[in-house]
Parts: sequence; structure tokens; C-alpha cells
Amino acid sequence: MSDPVVREPVVVIHGGAWAIPDKLSSASVTGVCAAARAGYEVLVRGGSAVDAVEAAVRVMEDCPAFDAGITPPTPIKKREAHGPYRSPENQ
Repeated sequence: MSDPVVREPVVVIHGGAWAIPDKLSSASVTGVCAAARAGYEVLVRGGSAVDAVEAAVRVMEDCPAFDAGITPPTPIKKREAHGPYRSPENQ
């Protein structure tokens, strides 16, 4: 009889696709690590992937190095030129 496969959860956090200013670099790394830890802790306690993502996102929303959940992804003037954002569910 073979031993069951033991799988270790993996959490990958993306802290943004931009040139992070030097003054935010340390806070960004700290925030990404904290978000990954929060998601990982949910998974090792048996939580769902959705719960892990929610925990990680909450940490990023609370971190001043990120604008998660605060600032629109594009400037207001540019958004207005292209119309309001519509999620796939609201089209």
C-alpha cells in the first residue's frame, strides 16, 4: 500500500504591475508577505481557497502600500472617456 500524497498549500500574491517607488518598496514586500501568510493560514486550517483569497485581499486592502479596494485602476478622466466600468455580471 502506498502512502497518501501530502500536499502543502501554496499561496502566490501579486503586489501590482508597476515600478514600485523606493519609499514603498519595504512596505510592499511586508504587505505581500503578510497577505500570503494570511491566505496560507486559512488553507492549513482547512479553509477553502475562496476564504484564503478573501483573507489575503483583506490584508492588502489594509496595507497603505497598495490601493486595493480604494483607488480606481485608471484615472477618473480616462474612465469617463471610456464609460463606467462594467463587470461581466453587469453587462
